[in-house]
Amino acid sequence: MKIVFGMVLGVLIAAPTVGQDNVAEMAQRLPDDVNTIGIVRIGEVLGSPLATREGWHDQLEERFLAGAAGIPPHIPNLVVGSLIHPTVPEEVWSTMIIPLPPDMSMETIAERSEASVELLGDQKSVRTRRNAFVSEIGDGLVAVYSPAHRQDAARWIRAITNRRTGQFSEYLASAVKHSGHLVLALDLAEMIDPTQLKRLLSEDPRFRSQKALVEKVVPLLSGARGLTLVANVKDAIECEITIDFQSDVGTSAFTVKSLFLSALEDLGASIDEFAGASPKAQGNAVVMSCELSDSSFRRLLTLVSLPPSSAVEVPSVADMVVTEPKAPPRVDPEKDTREYVEAVNKMIDDLEKAARKGTNYERTAMWHEKFADKIDSLSLSGVSQDARKYGAEVSNAFRALASSLRGQGIEVNAAQGTLVYNTQYTPGWASMNIWGGVGYGYGSYNVTSNLQEVREKQAAAVVAGAKDREEVWRYIRDQRAEMMRQLQ
Repeated sequence: MKIVFGMVLGVLIAAPTVGQDNVAEMAQRLPDDVNTIGIVRIGEVLGSPLATREGWHDQLEERFLAGAAGIPPHIPNLVVGSLIHPTVPEEVWSTMIIPLPPDMSMETIAERSEASVELLGDQKSVRTRRNAFVSEIGDGLVAVYSPAHRQDAARWIRAITNRRTGQFSEYLASAVKHSGHLVLALDLAEMIDPTQLKRLLSEDPRFRSQKALVEKVVPLLSGARGLTLVANVKDAIECEITIDFQSDVGTSAFTVKSLFLSALEDLGASIDEFAGASPKAQGNAVVMSCELSDSSFRRLLTLVSLPPSSAVEVPSVADMVVTEPKAPPRVDPEKDTREYVEAVNKMIDDLEKAARKGTNYERTAMWHEKFADKIDSLSLSGVSQDARKYGAEVSNAFRALASSLRGQGIEVNAAQGTLVYNTQYTPGWASMNIWGGVGYGYGSYNVTSNLQEVREKQAAAVVAGAKDREEVWRYIRDQRAEMMRQLQ
C-alpha cells in the first residue's frame, strides 16, 4: 500500500475519523476465534517527543511507518486480529478494523482496486486485487478480511452486523485495555505441547544435565496463558514484555527469558534488544523491559499492518479534503517511481544494517519475509516498469535470504545477475519450536528423533550458506545502483 507520509498531523485534524481512541470499540468487531491482537495508536506515536524531534511527520512513505510498515499514517488507530499457528508457522487468516475517512466510500475503494462494489453479508464490500475483502460495517469503520475466502468473510460481516463478535479470550480482552502506542498480544492457552517441550529441553545443551530444572519448568511453561508486548514512544521507545502463567513463576524468570529468546530464534524473529532485557518475576508473570531502536520498532510494526496480501488503497491528503465531485486522479509517474524506489531502498537499509551488525543475524528470517511482503504490497500506480522489476527482484532476494537463514539452499551469481531459490524445499527443521511440531505441516513429531542433532544440522547449513548470502547482498546492491543510475 502506498501512502505519502508528509502532513500527517494536519491530516489528523483536517480529516477526523471516528473518535480519538476508540480501540476498545474497534476490537469488539474482531472475530471470536482470534488468538492474536495487535493495536497501533498511530496519531499518538506521531505526536510523541521522539517523533517530533526526529521529524517523523515530515518524512515520506519510505521513512518509518509508511514505507517499512505499511500502516496508513493519517489513521489515528488500527486494530488487527489474526488466527495463527506457530507450529507451522502460518497465519490462517487476518482481519483488520480501520476508520473510513469521511470523504471515502466503497465506490472509491472499488475504483482504486479496479473492482466493483458487491454485497457480502448484506454489506457493501469490495474484493481487492490483493486478495482481501473490504466491507463497510457502519460507525465510520471498514473491516478487512484476508485471504478473500468469501464464505468466511461473509459470516464475520454478518456477525458484526448482529453484534455477535468480540467474544475472544479473557486474556486478549485484558490486553485490549492497554493504552500503549503499540500492543501485541498472543493467547498461549493450550498452545505449548508439554511433551514436545520436555523433549526439547532434555536435548538442549543448556538444560540436558539439569533434569530437576526441566521437571520444574515444564508444568509452568506449558501452562502459559499469554504474552503481551507494549511499546510506548516517548523520548525513547520503551518496551515491556509480559509472559503470564497459570502458576507462580518463583525463581524461573531467567529460564523463561532464555526460552522466549530461543522461541524467537526458531521463528527467525529475533530482536536484538530483547537479549539485554532483565527479567523479573511478578507473581504469575515474567516481565522484561528494554528500549528499542527505531529499526526494531519498525520490525515489530510489520506484525500490525494491513495484511500483505490485502493492502487497501487509502486516500491521499487531497482526496480526503475535497468536497466537490472528484476529478480523475492525477498521475505523476516520475514522482511515483521515485517514491516507490525510495521505499524499497529504506527496507534494504534496515535489513542490511542487521546484516552488518552481525548480532543474531542468522535468526532474522521472518523479518526478511515480512519486508518482502511489504515491498509486494506497495502501490504500483504510476511506477515505471523498470522500478517494478527492481522491487520484485529485491523482494525475491529477501525471500532467498530468508530461505538461506533457515538452512535452505540457494543459487546466486551476482556477476551474472541471477538468483534462484526453491520455495518448496523444506529440510525438516524449519519450524522446530516449543509450540509442538518439527517442520512444516501438521504439528506432530517422531519420538525417536534427536532434535538437538536437527538443530546442529540447521546451524551448520546456515553457516555454510554465509557466502551465498554475501552474494545475495552484492546482487541487491548492484540492482540498487543500476536503479539509481536510471533515476538520475
